[in-house]
Amino acid sequence: MKSSIARLCAGIGIAGILAATACGEEAGGDPAAYPEQDIEILVGFGPGGGADVFARQVAAIVEDQNEVRVQVVNMEGAGGANAIREADNRASDGYTWLIDVSLAALAAQGEFGDPGYDFLRPVARFQDEIVHVMVDPDRYESWEELADLAEEEEIRLGGVGVGAQADIATMELAAESGLNISYVPFDGAGELLAALLSGNVHGASEEIGAWVDQIDSGEVLPVLAMNEERIEGFEDIPTSLEHDYDVTTGGTRGIMVHADTDDETVVAIEEVLQAVYDSEEYKEHEESQFIHLREGWLDHQEYEESVEEHYHRVSSLLEQSGQ
Repeated sequence: MKSSIARLCAGIGIAGILAATACGEEAGGDPAAYPEQDIEILVGFGPGGGADVFARQVAAIVEDQNEVRVQVVNMEGAGGANAIREADNRASDGYTWLIDVSLAALAAQGEFGDPGYDFLRPVARFQDEIVHVMVDPDRYESWEELADLAEEEEIRLGGVGVGAQADIATMELAAESGLNISYVPFDGAGELLAALLSGNVHGASEEIGAWVDQIDSGEVLPVLAMNEERIEGFEDIPTSLEHDYDVTTGGTRGIMVHADTDDETVVAIEEVLQAVYDSEEYKEHEESQFIHLREGWLDHQEYEESVEEHYHRVSSLLEQSGQ
């Protein structure tokens, strides 16, 4: 039986207007039957980058496993904040997903107020990628060359997004090493690659998976892995811990929805995403992009705890650096 609010909405013809408020629960449908309608995935960065590739892979598998259409919408700019704000303005029916890579870090920098991360709800984390410092091999051949230069002058490491993991990892690297390192943000991996190859930045903080083809062709060279151990297949790349830099911050990606999405719907979405994560197609994608090197999956409760922990860690780091 429909609630009195739902009957009122239908009767006066404003159900669409109120879908994100009083009528939101009725508009979302039955969580047990989720998904019953098409899904939209918002990505805060441009086509071709890690967040975009992840979104499109998830979208393709969701479509294969469920009788719905999934549309990926790129809303680049402001380091991902544009898409985050748009997700906050959407209905809480569970049919708008946000690819999260930087909410906690942006919130810690005051982008959305205080605490500024509780208007979206974590559903599932998929990835915890290893950030690498990469260079143009025509200019540098090792991390030691960059480190020596950074003792004499400021070196610029580019990355995708403001407040994203590349930004935080670079900030931590500068603090741990004591070297003169600054971070330069870009809206997408394509812009970052162009800046690296043109010499506008000395290096890039990026995941291997984003530039597999460029690494294979010799166009880009990884020189430092921010990880505890050397990586299989890239055993010649030294780690941050080998240089006594306690920096292992990874590039995480997950999916969030509006904070007012009810518990039953969040659990239903998580089940859909768990099926994606466990699928053979996704495992093949992980390996092809070198995302499988760390376990990525966190359920909605674990992911929420991780976001809060990351928020406080970044806040502390910013305070220490005087920002």
